[in-house]
Amino acid sequence: MHRLLRLGVRLMTSAACCAGIAGIAVTAASPAGAATYTHVDPAHDAQQINAHGRSSHAKANKTADIVFTRVEHTRTAVRTVVHVRRIGDRWTYTAQLHTPDKTFTIVGQRRAGSTTFHLASTGTTTCPGLRDRVVAAKQKISVLIPTSCLGKPQWVREGVAMLVPQSDSVTIVDDGLRHGGWNRQLHLSLSPRLGTRPGR
Repeated sequence: MHRLLRLGVRLMTSAACCAGIAGIAVTAASPAGAATYTHVDPAHDAQQINAHGRSSHAKANKTADIVFTRVEHTRTAVRTVVHVRRIGDRWTYTAQLHTPDKTFTIVGQRRAGSTTFHLASTGTTTCPGLRDRVVAAKQKISVLIPTSCLGKPQWVREGVAMLVPQSDSVTIVDDGLRHGGWNRQLHLSLSPRLGTRPGR
């Protein structure tokens, strides 16, 4: 596995919520009854990072550059939608999803025309209902995880990022919920808690 991808999969999430950043909202939105969080992320804020953690701007890159994220939590599923400036042929989607009891990692990879996604907690977690969809015409990636795979949590918090390897030692990355692309401590930004009530 690419050494920076291994680093990305091990990302620790930030305890601080990114409230106060322009372009975010927490609403009760579709589907009906969902607790929903949306974030409009600035374009041109992807970062190029080498194996030593040094970063520089990668404003021209489009395939790692997340511009919109939506997380929806209902009683039955957590659905995440990410838009980038352009869907590429080689990328890694990584997310961390916090519940009251556990932290899960979601990893998706696009290689040679094939896309695979999996959910992990301690080792690989089997989740037959996990569904992903990549719509290149809309520059969109969506991931749906049944809450039964997560222990039916009362609330979730999630952070997402895109990683596009350039070589064995250089990767372009963007944190979907952070203005500026990437935290120097390699912490993903998290959504607020998205809770469910009986009947949702």
